[in-house]
Amino acid sequence: MTSSHFHAPSQQGRIGFGALAALLVFVGGLTLAWWIISQPPRVERRPPRHP
Repeated sequence: MTSSHFHAPSQQGRIGFGALAALLVFVGGLTLAWWIISQPPRVERRPPRHP
C-alpha cells in the first residue's frame, strides 16, 4: 500500500482549520482570564448621605 492511502496529499504537514480555530479560542480565553484576574478591583467611593 502507498502512503497516500492513509494520508490525503493535500493534508500532509497542515493543521486543520478546526484545530487552528480551537487553538485561537483557547488562547483568547486564557488571555481574557489573565486580564480579568490581573485587574485590581474598582470600588467607587460615594460621599455619605446626610439626612
